[in-house]
Amino acid sequence: MKKKYGALRFIVSLVRVIAWIVLVGGIIGALAMVIVAAIGGRASIPGVPATQGAGGVLMALLMGLGIVIGSALGFLFFQAQADLVYLGLAIEENTRLTAQLLQGDASLRGLGE
Repeated sequence: MKKKYGALRFIVSLVRVIAWIVLVGGIIGALAMVIVAAIGGRASIPGVPATQGAGGVLMALLMGLGIVIGSALGFLFFQAQADLVYLGLAIEENTRLTAQLLQGDASLRGLGE
């Protein structure tokens, strides 16, 4: 049977790719923040404030944890949205198939009478 709604299926695939990009990007960003804090902000990075001592490292670890949690939640949100669209597509396909089968049964009953 031919699959319908090809554009929706493409968009779902695109949303799944975006979900993985959000997750991987968040993990890389968190690691970068912790690394910058571990070197004590000695590297001159524009836009990143220098951290001072252990408090800066602890704060960077907490911020890194927050970034990882945020990116994991974003990943789950995008995956849930993709699954929700797939659920709608599956319901439509099953409903259409059931209607076709019921029409076939009705025509067979009509022949037997």
